[in-house]
Amino acid sequence: MTPLRSLILLLAAACLVAACATTEQLAPAPPGVASAQLTEGRRLYMTCAGSCHAPEPVLKYTRAEWLTKIVPVMSQEAKLSSQQVAALSEYLRTACTR
Repeated sequence: MTPLRSLILLLAAACLVAACATTEQLAPAPPGVASAQLTEGRRLYMTCAGSCHAPEPVLKYTRAEWLTKIVPVMSQEAKLSSQQVAALSEYLRTACTR
């Protein structure tokens, strides 16, 4: 592989990682929700989804789709604890505006 091709592939991979890392920014925590829980929920979203596929943009689905269809399947496949499911759900509830 030529050095130029290696550089192009490296830059493409860096762009992909950067795009996934900024899928959704954390909003301020709503009253009664700890910001640490939102941070943990976002981390779980990025790492759990990222272990099987690229994370989907949060706004691709409705809040109801995330919480009633996607999170139950994803959390079971990722073997998340109840605390992790709660953090992930709270992150999605906060980040998803529709």
